[in-house]
Amino acid sequence: MRALFALPLLLASLAACDGASTEDTGLPSNEDSGTEGVDPEQDADGDGTPADADCNDTNASIHPGAPELCDGIDNDCDTVVDPPESTDATVWFLDADADGYGVESSEVRGCTAPSVDHITTSGDCNDADADVNPSADERCDDIDNN
Repeated sequence: MRALFALPLLLASLAACDGASTEDTGLPSNEDSGTEGVDPEQDADGDGTPADADCNDTNASIHPGAPELCDGIDNDCDTVVDPPESTDATVWFLDADADGYGVESSEVRGCTAPSVDHITTSGDCNDADADVNPSADERCDDIDNN
């Protein structure tokens, strides 16, 4: 008789443990990626994108929709490597007078400098005169030197 009372408790315990693994692999699951139903055998890297739509099915950080980074890799499978809109692109400013300060209005984003006369520091109010920049000494010459 005692076994009959224990049976419902045992069945409830088994139902609560449906065999799901709680192991964290560190890779995105199909459930998290919004692509439920992707067969794991067709998604080797577990990023939720089937192999036939993934340009690199051995790396979970490379798939359509992935953020593009400045890393020499086509992260989002659009055939463009390191575009200016990469999430970690640098902001560059034209420094025509080579005084170490660029003009804010000349801002350009990119993974590399667009040319040798671009730098990452802005603040120059007169990019035609190297003696006029934020670190210049102010002089009595009727010019805003700094």
